[in-house]
Amino acid sequence: MKKATINDVAREADVSKATVSRVLNDVPNVDDELRERVLVAMDKLDYQPNRAARTLRKNLQDVIGFIVPSIDDTIFGAVVQSANDFAYKNQIGILSYSTADNLDRQQMYFDSLISEGLAGMVIVPAPDTDPKVLANIQAQGVKIVLLDRKLTGFEADYIGSDNLQGAYSAVNHLINQGYTRIATIAGSQHVSTGAERLAGYRMAMAEANLEVQPEWIAFGDFDRETSYDAVDYLMKLSNPPTAVFVANDEMTIGALKAVKDLQIQVPEELALVAFDELQLSNLLSPALTTVEQSTQALGEEALRLLIDLMKNSNRAVRIVQIPTKLNVRESSFMKQTT
Repeated sequence: MKKATINDVAREADVSKATVSRVLNDVPNVDDELRERVLVAMDKLDYQPNRAARTLRKNLQDVIGFIVPSIDDTIFGAVVQSANDFAYKNQIGILSYSTADNLDRQQMYFDSLISEGLAGMVIVPAPDTDPKVLANIQAQGVKIVLLDRKLTGFEADYIGSDNLQGAYSAVNHLINQGYTRIATIAGSQHVSTGAERLAGYRMAMAEANLEVQPEWIAFGDFDRETSYDAVDYLMKLSNPPTAVFVANDEMTIGALKAVKDLQIQVPEELALVAFDELQLSNLLSPALTTVEQSTQALGEEALRLLIDLMKNSNRAVRIVQIPTKLNVRESSFMKQTT
């Protein structure tokens, strides 16, 4: 039998999810008749609240949700770890969830968090997230901070890296090295990070008066497979690029595999610059030039924003951008002929 959710309880009792949440957390200002309806519905449906959050509450001041696409991802995993370290020092519990950028899975986690009456959440919204869904959660008193991805039509605190400037600095570095035929493997344009990094690429090229050939923009989906295919496509063009800017770490791994399989020499035949610092970037041969995000700052500052928002709910919305760092290594040097 499918496990009952807070939505099921709310429908059975004919009350809002917020009312169910208040009953679950023993909030005193709930009408006795409504409370009884919720309790009867919970008993009928055999509803089982999330035990993890209740266990955390026994010893911690607050519990919040931290929702990312993948905890296994190099960047998001490091951000979650940073947030957990900061939370431990401040006696705050974190319930971490990985959505795999799936809307149904994301909604399930929303329901789980709301059922526990948690004070707030930090979220990297999945592509095509309906802003009304988050606005409804916000209206129930849950404080929300957007991480990494902005969401058009939803007003909330946001923290992320300066994607535009980071991409610009990467491409500008290639231009300063003497490259002119510069392509990019861009991430999904359905999320703000993908759009901003592509804009940074275009900005650097335009500032240098370099024409962007339409075929030099290959669109990936922030994963290894699409990036592998993109490199194969770019290098088979009649006028292939001599340098490529790759828009995230997962796509960089795919690009590196394609370069190896196609026996392309880096940087002699193709220079590479990647957004995101891989753990082994400086140990590769040649070492990889990267745009590094501060995962520690992202994790810590996301929690600071959320904690401040929970204490000062009426303050103005805050937008925080964390600077990136360009790590110049061998993969992007122009090889001089003698």
